Amino acid sequence: MVTGWEKIRVCLEQTLMGVGKFFVSNRHGGRQIKNPDTGQVRRLTNEGKQNESPSWSPKGNKIAYAAWIDEHCDIHVISVDGSGDMQLTHDSGDNESPSWSPDGNLIAFSSTREGVSKIYIMTATGTDQRRLLNLPGAQSTPRWSLNLNKLDSK
Repeated sequence: MVTGWEKIRVCLEQTLMGVGKFFVSNRHGGRQIKNPDTGQVRRLTNEGKQNESPSWSPKGNKIAYAAWIDEHCDIHVISVDGSGDMQLTHDSGDNESPSWSPDGNLIAFSSTREGVSKIYIMTATGTDQRRLLNLPGAQSTPRWSLNLNKLDSK
């Protein structure tokens, strides 16, 4: 039996294909992303000691997530069937909170690669990584609006 939000966190996101359903769980040790697609729960990821911040692609065929490996966090993308896991960031600092653009071409994320957390964007394949804003203080947890010209963060 799973109890407490530290054990399970359900994430629902609207995709172009409908509503996607998956969750982050630490049922068997470190947090892993799981997909209850057929009423059965199956592990989607097994990278490192902890996986978090899952984000559906707009077409519903991929999930971007943050994986903690060797005390360092990087952004990965995986197909919803669990195949094709690809690490997109390889920098010093922690890269977290991926968020797909509405057209699926870009992923926004927060990174501490320059010290304090800032918002970055990259292509869906991990190329052309660049800081988006030059604001004082920390920015984190980016989320795209349905208008491609707007990106919100905390």
